[in-house]
Amino acid sequence: MRKMKDSAIEWIGEIPEGWEVVKAKYLFAQRNEKGNSALVLLSPTQKYGVIPQSQLEGVVQVKENTDLRTFKTIHIGDFVISLRSFQGGFEFSNYEGVCSPAYQVLHATKDLSNDFFRLSFQIRWFYQ
Repeated sequence: MRKMKDSAIEWIGEIPEGWEVVKAKYLFAQRNEKGNSALVLLSPTQKYGVIPQSQLEGVVQVKENTDLRTFKTIHIGDFVISLRSFQGGFEFSNYEGVCSPAYQVLHATKDLSNDFFRLSFQIRWFYQ
């Protein structure tokens, strides 16, 4: 059985002894780079995460002559805060590409479990 300790946060309760409680702002940084060697236009979706826009139907497409090098860089493992962040719009990317400058792109500044945060960012209490 794993040893537990008090997290000192009432609603969290106990956590494994080797864990520490850290605010997310100390674990992630905003990515402000433009362009990507993979000029694939990505779209954050609540259902599928961040995927190529070409895989979505009924989405407003960007103009053909749009210079995607001016769009925000997304790397595999980044999180994108979608326009519906209040509804659970922290989406994970398994793709290299770019997205509209209207989105915020975050990357981990430390070695983290992406799966832990991918799932945590989808839990209702995270937005309350």
